[in-house]
Amino acid sequence: VACARGVPGVDVERVAPRLESAVELYAGAAERRLAATATVDLLEALGRIWTAKEACAKAWARPLPELFAACELCEIGRDASVARLGGERVEILHASLGAHLVSFVERAS
Repeated sequence: VACARGVPGVDVERVAPRLESAVELYAGAAERRLAATATVDLLEALGRIWTAKEACAKAWARPLPELFAACELCEIGRDASVARLGGERVEILHASLGAHLVSFVERAS
């Protein structure tokens, strides 16, 4: 994956029930409430949280467990979500490919 201006981060995950059974590992209470009221169904919303954090971990070159705590989604949408990471607003783009969800983020270089 490449991008013109910054450092990319991408994650692809299958939208499956395991996202719900492991939610307490990767999503805080506020994110779980946000997922429950999102405009996409619950598993799709949880998939967006997981893939957004994984994409950020790759773009910022930080360990995933650290990003689970440091990155918090504050908006979950069908095509894009917004997170806060170190006080910075981060936009994450999403696309569905069959049973899979792709999330992309670009860190300014």
